[in-house]
Amino acid sequence: FKENTGAGFVEYLNRVRTNKACYLLRETDYHVRDIAVQCGFSSISNFNKQFRKAEGLSPREYRAQFRVAP
Repeated sequence: FKENTGAGFVEYLNRVRTNKACYLLRETDYHVRDIAVQCGFSSISNFNKQFRKAEGLSPREYRAQFRVAP
């Protein structure tokens, strides 16, 4: 798997989940908790930790910075 994607499976899965979360944070008004569930994270704390690790911001900070105006 790593040879084809450049990442281990868990790392790749977290990246896919985080990318989906970024889209939902920018494009929807869904609550952060609901986005975490939709993206397959086991808990809000795990989501916050993985998101900050990947993006350097909390989900709320990301939304405030990158939100697309309606």
